[in-house]
Amino acid sequence: MRITMPAAAISPALALALIASPVAAQDADAPADAAPIEQSETRGADGERMLQSMAEQLSDPERQEQLAMTMATLSEVLLDLPLAPILQPLSQAAGDTTDKPMPEVDPDATLRTLAPQASELPAQIQEKLPEAMSRMAGLSEGLSALLPALAAMGEQLRDRLPKDFGRDLPR
Repeated sequence: MRITMPAAAISPALALALIASPVAAQDADAPADAAPIEQSETRGADGERMLQSMAEQLSDPERQEQLAMTMATLSEVLLDLPLAPILQPLSQAAGDTTDKPMPEVDPDATLRTLAPQASELPAQIQEKLPEAMSRMAGLSEGLSALLPALAAMGEQLRDRLPKDFGRDLPR
């Protein structure tokens, strides 16, 4: 018996892999040794500037096209990635916990062979990602407008909670 994945699970699984991919988070203009964004930079004016910069980058047509091409290419590679090295250890672990024999994993299994309709995904990504990035840019601008209200809410919470609230919690 071989492990097969339902076709309906392929697109969401691939989409999750693409979203979680470090490629999606790369900033081509950032130096390789750039420090990560500190938490304090998300507060006040720094947070507004960060969200505005994010909105500008997300709405840049050149960046949109570049990322769409990168993600479409990555999805093509993922479609042909052999799944056996991933599925075999999972199958073994599941068998170890259930004491039931697990099905054999097809050594030639790929997302493309398990769900041939997933082959449409790279073209869909290339077509739809720029629009999605434009929408995310609008969302970033909206979040920027919310920051002062969220900061005020935080101050109200701080003023209303007991002064020693949470001090005994590990940090």
